[in-house]
Amino acid sequence: HHLRRAEDGLYAWHWDSRSRRVVDANTATDGDQDIAFALVVAAHRFREPRYRERARELVRAIRIHTGIPVAGGWFPSAGNWAVPERIVNLSYFVPYAYPYFARLDPEGRWDQAIETGYDLLAESLRPPARLPPDFMCVDETGRVGPLPEASTLPRDFSFDAIRIYWRIALDCRLHRRLRACADPGRSSELVALLARDGRFYQRYSLKGEVLDRGESTSFYGALLPAFALWAPATAEAILDAHLRAGQLDRIARSAERYYDLNWTWFGIAAWTGLIAERTPPPEAIAGE
Repeated sequence: HHLRRAEDGLYAWHWDSRSRRVVDANTATDGDQDIAFALVVAAHRFREPRYRERARELVRAIRIHTGIPVAGGWFPSAGNWAVPERIVNLSYFVPYAYPYFARLDPEGRWDQAIETGYDLLAESLRPPARLPPDFMCVDETGRVGPLPEASTLPRDFSFDAIRIYWRIALDCRLHRRLRACADPGRSSELVALLARDGRFYQRYSLKGEVLDRGESTSFYGALLPAFALWAPATAEAILDAHLRAGQLDRIARSAERYYDLNWTWFGIAAWTGLIAERTPPPEAIAGE
């Protein structure tokens, strides 16, 4: 009701709760895709066809208004604003949702977008890079490049890129996709950083150098389901040190920890299997 844009049906990304108004009407493609996926799941779970129809409208709008041509196909850019400069954020790559989107939008070539996303992740991790960036540019051949020099978007590994690992882990858990389950983000690099530093910091260079020594619980939450698949001993250590009830109670009492709390919940819900348990298989929505 508050965020939906009249011109394309996508959603504004920035709402200010104090002034109760949209303060930036641009879109963020992760939000639009997560909303569409939630609507698909809700339509099935609550037997509510209008949720599915809204998801169909949104999925098509994402493709039409935020898609950019890449390597003979297309890929979601970071938002409506990102199309001219071909800016991509791989934490906005939502491969576990694309089999559902393909059933809502059969002409959308969503299967090809999955392959493009995994190709871009591999390209972003070409040596000497050990970690993927928050934002980057992509040319039509699929080659990854730096952001425009004047861009103020983050280009290191930080609050955006950390979410890539959660999304890939969920793709593996929901669909057992070979490319997802093969650990395409090279989680071993993050295990090595944790062993080196004893904790995760909130900003690294793409070569793994610490740029900001602040900590965020969201990092541990986003990595938990990935480490459970590819580094289970590290996952257990993270649970014991950072994600037990006592630690979470402390941040739950703070009004400033909304992001930490959400990504902690997402991480635990994926790790325990709750999300997989509540998500229907793609074929379950085919005839709905």
